Amino acid sequence: MASVSAPTQAAPAAPLQRGIVKMVLSGCAIIVRGQPRGGPPPERQINLSNIRAGALARRAAQANPTSRTPLMSHGPSKPESS
Repeated sequence: MASVSAPTQAAPAAPLQRGIVKMVLSGCAIIVRGQPRGGPPPERQINLSNIRAGALARRAAQANPTSRTPLMSHGPSKPESS
């Protein structure tokens, strides 16, 4: 006779914590601070991993739907010499 195992119970969820983002170190790390209580507020660095985000895109202009415009400028443009 096959034995039926009881369903496993999930571990209790961690309590929700709140904070204010003080600084964004990079795309994968932020510093969050708590409420000050009789001194400087406590700070915690949070490293983000295994996060997938969609790519940013810019919509095509109405006049020319096939034109592509860069999202960022890489410095001042240089005039072309003739």
